[in-house]
Amino acid sequence: MGDVLCRVQGQAKVENCSYERLIGMEIPAQFCWTRFGTESGMSIGDIVRQKQLQQQAAGLFCWGIGNALGNGINELRKRQHAPVVVFSAMASRAAPRDVRPEGVVAWRAYRGESGAATPLPPGIVVISRVASTSGHTKKGHYVLFCRSDELPVFAVGATIKFGHLRNIITGNLVGAQQTTAVVTVNASGTAGRVYAASLVAHLVPPYYAQVADPVALSAADIQEIIASTDDPAAWFAKITQIRARPPVSPEVA
Repeated sequence: MGDVLCRVQGQAKVENCSYERLIGMEIPAQFCWTRFGTESGMSIGDIVRQKQLQQQAAGLFCWGIGNALGNGINELRKRQHAPVVVFSAMASRAAPRDVRPEGVVAWRAYRGESGAATPLPPGIVVISRVASTSGHTKKGHYVLFCRSDELPVFAVGATIKFGHLRNIITGNLVGAQQTTAVVTVNASGTAGRVYAASLVAHLVPPYYAQVADPVALSAADIQEIIASTDDPAAWFAKITQIRARPPVSPEVA
């Protein structure tokens, strides 16, 4: 299966692929976990197709996340020689702010340990809403640097038991509203809600960072990005054009 947990073969699900089995095989006892869904006017399929194209262009893909992870990724790297990130689809229906956002930006750089902005690899931008879930302008957005030898549109079968997850630093339960966390597994607790583990990928250098250098996107830009994913050359040209635009106002950056 390579880096992929379980895949859809035609319309049939791959059976006998449990979370416990994967803990011993594919997923270690500590990993980064993130929940995803429709975002910035793009469906799950739209998002994953872009990650495929990013990886073709740059050898990795960048996954934007809305919350900071503190020292979690550094701790994960101490405990796991080859750290992984597991992706699960949101259990709830997409919010209107995600389906029809009032403002969207593309982030074109990330801040390294020195704090200086470094451009993201060619062909990559991180797209997010301008507003946070509270409705205020985002003060920060973050990115995971990932690689997967296979990146299907959907993968199915393995499960993540939410009540078994603990913050890798504090040992506390993961917050219900925390969409991304670095976790360790404690199977002694109540299982709670069960999520499908849709995809697993390696975290690769620089692993995790805050993004920078945003540029505004229009609704037409989003539709053009989605439409161009069937033509890798057209998609790359569109992303390159976005990366060349003037930045937006400092209060968004």
